[in-house]
Amino acid sequence: MLAELIGGYVLDEKSIASDEKSIASDELDENRGLEYDYYDEYLKPNISPHTELRAKSEINYLKLKNEFFISKLVVLKAYIICCLENQTSADDLFAVKLKQYKAEFEAVLALALQDKAQDGSTFLNAFNAPLLRG
Repeated sequence: MLAELIGGYVLDEKSIASDEKSIASDELDENRGLEYDYYDEYLKPNISPHTELRAKSEINYLKLKNEFFISKLVVLKAYIICCLENQTSADDLFAVKLKQYKAEFEAVLALALQDKAQDGSTFLNAFNAPLLRG
Protein backbone atom coordinates (compact mmCIF):
# COMPACT_ATOMS: atom_id res chain seq x y z
CA MET A 1 0.00 0.00 0.00
CA LEU A 2 1.26 3.45 -0.92
CA ALA A 3 1.62 5.74 2.06
CA GLU A 4 2.92 9.28 2.16
CA LEU A 5 4.29 10.81 5.33
CA ILE A 6 3.44 14.48 5.73
CA GLY A 7 4.52 16.26 8.87
CA GLY A 8 3.93 13.23 11.06
CA TYR A 9 0.61 12.37 9.44
CA VAL A 10 0.37 9.23 7.37
CA LEU A 11 -1.99 9.56 4.43
CA ASP A 12 -2.79 6.25 2.85
CA GLU A 13 -4.86 5.45 -0.21
CA LYS A 14 -7.73 3.98 1.86
CA SER A 15 -8.32 7.12 3.89
CA ILE A 16 -8.04 9.34 0.83
CA ALA A 17 -10.33 7.08 -1.19
CA SER A 18 -12.97 7.13 1.55
CA ASP A 19 -12.83 10.93 1.62
CA GLU A 20 -13.20 11.07 -2.15
CA LYS A 21 -16.18 8.69 -2.07
CA SER A 22 -17.92 10.87 0.46
CA ILE A 23 -17.86 13.75 -2.00
CA ALA A 24 -20.62 13.62 -4.60
CA SER A 25 -19.58 12.20 -7.96
CA ASP A 26 -20.77 15.34 -9.77
CA GLU A 27 -17.85 17.19 -8.19
CA LEU A 28 -15.50 15.07 -10.28
CA ASP A 29 -17.02 16.41 -13.49
CA GLU A 30 -14.14 17.63 -15.64
CA ASN A 31 -16.23 20.61 -16.83
CA ARG A 32 -16.47 21.96 -13.30
CA GLY A 33 -14.27 24.94 -12.56
CA LEU A 34 -11.44 24.88 -10.07
CA GLU A 35 -12.22 26.07 -6.55
CA TYR A 36 -8.81 27.62 -5.86
CA ASP A 37 -6.68 30.08 -7.81
CA TYR A 38 -3.49 28.73 -9.36
CA TYR A 39 -0.84 31.28 -10.27
CA ASP A 40 1.84 29.04 -11.75
CA GLU A 41 1.09 29.49 -15.46
CA TYR A 42 3.22 26.49 -16.42
CA LEU A 43 1.40 24.04 -14.14
CA LYS A 44 -2.09 25.57 -14.28
CA PRO A 45 -3.15 23.81 -17.53
CA ASN A 46 -2.30 20.46 -15.91
CA ILE A 47 -4.43 21.02 -12.80
CA SER A 48 -7.73 19.20 -13.26
CA PRO A 49 -10.72 19.16 -10.92
CA HIS A 50 -9.71 15.60 -10.00
CA THR A 51 -6.18 16.77 -9.07
CA GLU A 52 -7.66 19.54 -6.94
CA LEU A 53 -10.10 17.14 -5.28
CA ARG A 54 -7.28 14.73 -4.47
CA ALA A 55 -5.19 17.54 -2.95
CA LYS A 56 -8.18 18.86 -1.03
CA SER A 57 -9.02 15.45 0.43
CA GLU A 58 -5.42 14.98 1.62
CA ILE A 59 -5.38 18.40 3.29
CA ASN A 60 -8.85 17.88 4.81
CA TYR A 61 -7.46 14.76 6.44
CA LEU A 62 -5.27 17.05 8.58
CA LYS A 63 -8.43 18.69 10.04
CA LEU A 64 -7.10 22.24 9.93
CA LYS A 65 -9.40 25.15 10.79
CA ASN A 66 -7.58 28.17 9.35
CA GLU A 67 -8.89 28.80 5.81
CA PHE A 68 -5.71 30.62 4.78
CA PHE A 69 -3.57 27.57 5.51
CA ILE A 70 -6.10 25.18 3.98
CA SER A 71 -6.21 27.05 0.68
CA LYS A 72 -2.45 27.51 0.55
CA LEU A 73 -1.78 23.83 1.29
CA VAL A 74 -4.39 22.60 -1.23
CA VAL A 75 -2.81 24.68 -4.00
CA LEU A 76 0.71 23.55 -3.10
CA LYS A 77 -0.37 19.90 -2.85
CA ALA A 78 -2.09 20.17 -6.25
CA TYR A 79 1.16 21.54 -7.71
CA ILE A 80 3.09 18.64 -6.15
CA ILE A 81 0.65 16.06 -7.53
CA CYS A 82 0.80 17.71 -10.95
CA CYS A 83 4.61 17.65 -10.96
CA LEU A 84 4.69 14.00 -9.89
CA GLU A 85 2.22 13.00 -12.60
CA ASN A 86 3.99 14.90 -15.39
CA GLN A 87 7.65 14.45 -14.52
CA THR A 88 9.48 12.50 -17.22
CA SER A 89 13.08 12.76 -16.06
CA ALA A 90 15.01 13.67 -12.94
CA ASP A 91 16.14 17.01 -14.33
CA ASP A 92 13.14 18.35 -16.25
CA LEU A 93 11.21 21.48 -15.28
CA PHE A 94 8.61 19.45 -13.39
CA ALA A 95 11.36 18.02 -11.18
CA VAL A 96 12.70 21.50 -10.43
CA LYS A 97 9.23 22.79 -9.60
CA LEU A 98 8.52 19.68 -7.52
CA LYS A 99 11.55 20.35 -5.33
CA GLN A 100 10.56 24.00 -4.92
CA TYR A 101 6.92 23.28 -4.07
CA LYS A 102 7.75 20.42 -1.68
CA ALA A 103 9.99 22.75 0.33
CA GLU A 104 7.32 25.46 0.39
CA PHE A 105 4.65 22.88 1.33
CA GLU A 106 6.70 21.62 4.28
CA ALA A 107 7.25 25.17 5.55
CA VAL A 108 3.56 26.10 5.28
CA LEU A 109 2.51 22.76 6.79
CA ALA A 110 4.72 23.39 9.81
CA LEU A 111 3.09 26.80 10.32
CA ALA A 112 -0.40 25.33 9.87
CA LEU A 113 0.23 22.57 12.39
CA GLN A 114 1.66 25.10 14.83
CA ASP A 115 -1.46 27.23 14.36
CA LYS A 116 -3.64 24.16 14.91
CA ALA A 117 -1.76 23.26 18.10
CA GLN A 118 -2.22 26.76 19.52
CA ASP A 119 -5.97 26.43 18.89
CA GLY A 120 -6.80 30.12 19.08
CA SER A 121 -4.57 30.94 22.03
CA THR A 122 -2.04 32.96 20.03
CA PHE A 123 -2.81 36.16 21.97
CA LEU A 124 -1.25 34.60 25.09
CA ASN A 125 2.18 34.54 23.48
CA ALA A 126 2.57 38.28 24.16
CA PHE A 127 2.36 37.58 27.89
CA ASN A 128 5.12 35.02 27.78
CA ALA A 129 7.85 37.60 27.11
CA PRO A 130 10.37 38.14 29.90
CA LEU A 131 9.80 41.30 31.93
CA LEU A 132 12.56 43.82 32.45
CA ARG A 133 12.81 44.89 36.05
CA GLY A 134 14.66 47.96 37.07
